[in-house]
Amino acid sequence: MNFTIMRKVLLFLCVLVSGFSVFGQTTTFDNLNANPFTGKSISWTSSNYGSGFGHRIINSDPGGQTLLNFQGRHNSTSWSDILTLTSNGNVGIGTTSPTKKLDVNGSIAGQSFINVQKGGSYVISLNGNEHGYITGRNSSFENKFQIASNGNTYFNGGNVGIGTTNPDAKLQVEGQAKVGKWGVLTLDWTNETNWGGSSNKWAGYIGFNSSRNNEDPKDYYKGTNKYTSKGVFEGSNYGFRWLYRNHINYDSDTQHQLSEYMRLTNDGNLGIGTTNPDAKLAVNGNIHTKEVKVDLIGWADYVFKEDYNLPTLQQVEDHINQNGHLINIPSAAEVAENGIQLGEMNAKLLEKIEELTLYAISQEKQLKYFKSETKSSKEVIENLKLKNINLEDRLSKLEALLTTLER
Repeated sequence: MNFTIMRKVLLFLCVLVSGFSVFGQTTTFDNLNANPFTGKSISWTSSNYGSGFGHRIINSDPGGQTLLNFQGRHNSTSWSDILTLTSNGNVGIGTTSPTKKLDVNGSIAGQSFINVQKGGSYVISLNGNEHGYITGRNSSFENKFQIASNGNTYFNGGNVGIGTTNPDAKLQVEGQAKVGKWGVLTLDWTNETNWGGSSNKWAGYIGFNSSRNNEDPKDYYKGTNKYTSKGVFEGSNYGFRWLYRNHINYDSDTQHQLSEYMRLTNDGNLGIGTTNPDAKLAVNGNIHTKEVKVDLIGWADYVFKEDYNLPTLQQVEDHINQNGHLINIPSAAEVAENGIQLGEMNAKLLEKIEELTLYAISQEKQLKYFKSETKSSKEVIENLKLKNINLEDRLSKLEALLTTLER
């Protein structure tokens, strides 16, 4: 519907009404009747077929304002309201009590543009290909937003608020938001951060109750509400990192600053509690787990091979006295400086256990030998004891015999 054409029609009707100025009489022009004053009308009978067809203009004063109604009848003796003009300047289509400059109760069909302008221009359009769109323009006729029937929607500048009338970001949603199972959330990383030892020209973040500090240092995030927990997931050309602050009620701005809890570098190292992970997983703190599996090549079974050079216990003692730790085991100072490799250390500890096993086996053999030797010695002693008893018995007999001979 073209409002320019409508405006011309209304103007013509007003001129037509003003042209019939009568005082207290009825003027008849064939089928055109003019009756003045309140409740009077100008009517056209277009056809007497059936119950009749025609149009009329009638004025009324319901109180508070006067009305000028355009009515029609279609094969009927009753008149129906088509258009209503109020004395305060409102126009109603499909309603006799319009509350706005244009109040339409029903559908509107248009073939071109509907323009409503107040400073800028808001356009509802339907083109020849039936691709409709709603466009908002500023005073320079620049399109600031557009919603099209082909599914495309764009906003050129400004903030969009859903559930809020005061959005402070390009898109602010107060309430739940959902992305369908095939949906993807994409961030255009055009911010700058400064972490990882260099400036990151392309960075973006997802914040929860938090915002970026726009001044140096650029890695400073803070909470927007001191009564709630807050967090940030940030990505850049250096990697990804997670920052967090719990819900304790802090007072100063510095206390609202988020702390980094985890980082994934662009070379694939993940750090928890550390900002400089030097391995695929670096944890600065305790780990609680039910099981740890370590893939390792080179277990300590070589200790049991015949060509293994097992140190003597004297060599072990000498090494301990000289160095303060076992052979092939790092010292306390080395562990404090470099840490330990879990798999390698388990293999070294197993090596010592297997060496102890060999020492125990050797001592068991020696013990059995000594036991065997002791048993043999006991048998010899017992034999000697028996022989000694025999000798003592014989000696007693000889002494008795000598005594007898001496008598």
